[in-house]
Amino acid sequence: FTVEELVDLPGPGLNIAYAHMVKSLLHPDDIPDAEKYRVHILNNMLGRINNGLYHFKTAKKVLQGLGYSANELEALDSTSAWDYGRCAFIARSCAYTRFLEEDEAWMYMKKAADNASCVYDSWRDFLAGYVAGRALGYGNDSTDIFAILRYLLQSAKSPYNEVPFKSAHP
Repeated sequence: FTVEELVDLPGPGLNIAYAHMVKSLLHPDDIPDAEKYRVHILNNMLGRINNGLYHFKTAKKVLQGLGYSANELEALDSTSAWDYGRCAFIARSCAYTRFLEEDEAWMYMKKAADNASCVYDSWRDFLAGYVAGRALGYGNDSTDIFAILRYLLQSAKSPYNEVPFKSAHP
């Protein structure tokens, strides 16, 4: 990867969260001891990537335990479900604490749902993307939520089995 590719890889969040690191990578002459700092930053980023990949592999094993086929796991090409789920959670939390009005929170949750329905075809696909994104972004392999995942996929009373995934989209 080039520095520019690493900066663009996770989206604009990296530019905000690691602004000082990005600056030192792109403009090393502006930073004292820039080369030493650059090596430290790149090692840190590679460590995070390796950690994320480890958790991603173990999350795939969790999904296999839930009945996902090798083909389904191979087709998994997006982890944005984690972002959409977090967006809905934050909107709901903000409404609960009155930082947002209820209708505003629903607007954000609907936008997250609209975006998710453009990326995923079913709750099953969404759940796989959510688990993979959680593993990469949160550093967790999802073994701690296995029972919840199994309920969502297998229980007749699960919202995943009662609410059509693309209900907002004719």
